[in-house]
Amino acid sequence: MKKWILAARLRTLPLSLSGLLLAGFIAKFEGIFRNDIFFLSLLTTLAFQVLSNFANDYGDAVKGTDANRIGEQRAVASGLITKKQMKIAIGIMIVVSLLCISALLYVSFVPDYLNYLYIFLGLGIASI
Repeated sequence: MKKWILAARLRTLPLSLSGLLLAGFIAKFEGIFRNDIFFLSLLTTLAFQVLSNFANDYGDAVKGTDANRIGEQRAVASGLITKKQMKIAIGIMIVVSLLCISALLYVSFVPDYLNYLYIFLGLGIASI
């Protein structure tokens, strides 16, 4: 489990959440805050960030970018996680990300704003 936590790069998560926290405070101040949307936004952002970190770790190992890395150890390049294991983890995180973005868009846009749902679903898929 420790090797997957290392690969997820937990130190990058607060930065990815900072914009959402600010948006949540603004929504609360404006009286339009919704717990369900806020919670699903946090989950979606975390899923995207972990997916991005896994893909970066894998890509850098394949290219050889991290072969002589100084500083924080990368999971695949150091041999803690195999390329095959990371590809499986990336696939799992893609599914998790799709589930998170689908749930977020559903509670945010159905039934009143279906046009926005399709636009943002396309953006979510493009992000993945």
